[in-house]
Amino acid sequence: MAETDKDTIHYFVDEAGDPSLFNRKGNIIVGNEGCSSYFIIGKLEIDEPDQLASELEVLRAELLADPYFKNVPSMQLDNRKTAIAFHANIRYRENEQYDLLVTELFRKLHHMADEVNVCFSMRGTKPRNEAFRTALEQAGEEFKRSFGFEHHGTNNIISSTPAKCAGLQAVDYYLWALQRFYERQEDRYLEMIWGQVGEIHDLDRVEDGRRGVFYSKKKPLNSAAFES
Repeated sequence: MAETDKDTIHYFVDEAGDPSLFNRKGNIIVGNEGCSSYFIIGKLEIDEPDQLASELEVLRAELLADPYFKNVPSMQLDNRKTAIAFHANIRYRENEQYDLLVTELFRKLHHMADEVNVCFSMRGTKPRNEAFRTALEQAGEEFKRSFGFEHHGTNNIISSTPAKCAGLQAVDYYLWALQRFYERQEDRYLEMIWGQVGEIHDLDRVEDGRRGVFYSKKKPLNSAAFES
């Protein structure tokens, strides 16, 4: 296959919520204010990452120039928040759990492209590219065991921050919408993005006596689904 015909996928991976069960003193914080009830990891496939970056820069410039947002704290450059990059604040500590969920994330919807570019949101001060690569390799092995074949492609793994990567800003807000549904039972944000959602795997939900429920276009995730 010619280089110009190479099939390439661009994924951007981020998380929402916080799986911490204990505070720094070792006390249980489950059920306390500020402790997430759900932890979510997701990936967003973007066909044209550079185009998205340009469009977000235009949007950010428009918001900064809008008098309505003049006194909003997150829109002040000194606070280094939305004025710098679109990003919802979260906390995270457990690398091992994160890596296991990355494996699950890529296991079933395994990529089928010659080249796969995966950008993970930087967590902490040290890049963990090798840990992510290992998680992807494990996902590939599980895919092979489940479906009886494997696809040989090139995985390019990088870690970045929302301020430097528009794709991470986008996936962050998609996951924020999903988290709002789970944490606050708000459908409206999830409904806005549902047409672009491929699949959601709720690992902990039990349905018909089985743990783990998939939601898709044929089986939408909404308040009605949780009432059944």
